[in-house]
Amino acid sequence: MLKSFLQDFKILLKGTPLEPGSLLPRSPEKIALYGAGSMGKMALDCMQRVNMEPVYFIDAHSREQNFHNIPVIHPADISEHDKKTFTFIVCIATLPYVPIKKFLQELGCAEIYHFYDLSEAAFPQIMPNGWMLEAPNKTCLKSIFTSLSHDETSAAHFLQFLWWRIAREEKIYEDYPVLTGQKYFKAPCIPPASKKEFLIDCGVHAGQTIAAFKQYTKEQFIGVHGFEPDPQMYTIATSGHLEDNIKIESLAVSDTIKKAPFRSGLDFASSLAEDGVLIVQTTTIDCLQGAKPTFIKVHVEGAELAVLKGGKNCIEKHRPILMVFADHSPDGLKEIPQFLISLEKYKLYFYLHDYCGNSAIFYAIPQ
Repeated sequence: MLKSFLQDFKILLKGTPLEPGSLLPRSPEKIALYGAGSMGKMALDCMQRVNMEPVYFIDAHSREQNFHNIPVIHPADISEHDKKTFTFIVCIATLPYVPIKKFLQELGCAEIYHFYDLSEAAFPQIMPNGWMLEAPNKTCLKSIFTSLSHDETSAAHFLQFLWWRIAREEKIYEDYPVLTGQKYFKAPCIPPASKKEFLIDCGVHAGQTIAAFKQYTKEQFIGVHGFEPDPQMYTIATSGHLEDNIKIESLAVSDTIKKAPFRSGLDFASSLAEDGVLIVQTTTIDCLQGAKPTFIKVHVEGAELAVLKGGKNCIEKHRPILMVFADHSPDGLKEIPQFLISLEKYKLYFYLHDYCGNSAIFYAIPQ
């Protein structure tokens, strides 16, 4: 199987990369969003930040007539006029994209794209997940692929990620399915928990990772130190995790300590950004006093590399398991894995937990 992966790897890198930003007209006149779920809500939030408004949502399973004040219709109710004139944006990453696109095409919809294509074309500064690799560094990618080749699932998922980021092609390796519902502590490479686990959670959001950590350790762990600068998410997280050995701070994690602008109120897409209105305090992992992490999770919407650099001393000293998102910027196909590969006596894994290049995570396990 590895030989087959190598052939695909060579085929992909011989091709001509698509030009980022050429995937979608810059200003589609009328947009309908397919999928009234969490990604649909994120798409709506991002669009409204740039004064774009969908005409309606399409969802076969929704029982509501409105989703965040936008009408919701059934796919069967799309008019013939709309099928020919609207741009249909798929807001689903938990299922394969190609069958959804084919379904809409069979309905007669003419112009169909994924949300990440819209975001890359219209507002990449707000939602960076639509990036494509403009000039693949073949030597670098081969080094990363070689580091993952000990694990066939990692190799397959890395190739799937590459196909999406270089060619915008959804190439799925059926024997190595996307690990839906197996993120973080349920990932195949994660060892059984001890009673001495300590999690540093960079990007707490609503506290989902902390809840998963508690389940993984069966509530027997040393501690959690989490960071969430978005005020709304911080309130939700702190109200849900009140244990004495869980500490959540309203700070952003980076490679320096300073005041920085933050774009808030975008749910999963909130991030440090030059045009952010909210000013937050940043910190570094290396500045934490007394923390001896066994796990560090980094999901910070594009600042993952900075977090790793700001925690290098802590990582080298305590050798925690690292779980680092790769899908927020091209760093995920160069600097982030290079940093992880450079760590002494670590083994690298890579898993996709969603489709369309979403929830792509490097797992670095100390040996």
